Amino acid sequence: MSRISCIYRESTTQTVIDSVDRGVLFYIVADPAITYFAVIILDVGVEANPFMRRYLNAGIDVFVLIHIPIYVIGVVGYVIFRWLVRHGTDAEQRRVYYLSVIILSGINIWGAVLDFNNV
Repeated sequence: MSRISCIYRESTTQTVIDSVDRGVLFYIVADPAITYFAVIILDVGVEANPFMRRYLNAGIDVFVLIHIPIYVIGVVGYVIFRWLVRHGTDAEQRRVYYLSVIILSGINIWGAVLDFNNV
């Protein structure tokens, strides 16, 4: 592999990882925090996710505790994703990237369905 293709591959790999970093941060950390702040603190809406609604209304301690398994799954998946992208061939990196796009798109669609159901 030439030096230029190594640099290109590293730059592409870093771009993929950076884009997933933002997605992971938003969906695992920011979404529950924004939801709690908007629904409980500001009282400007309701939790659209029927699975989380009762935990949100039970208080911040319960709401944080219920997210621990989600955080663990997210961190484990994220570590595996980063390892696969860093050590995979170009074809494997593309597969991992497309799989992550499908998963994040599924999360977006689920959120949109909940939002439209809540309107």
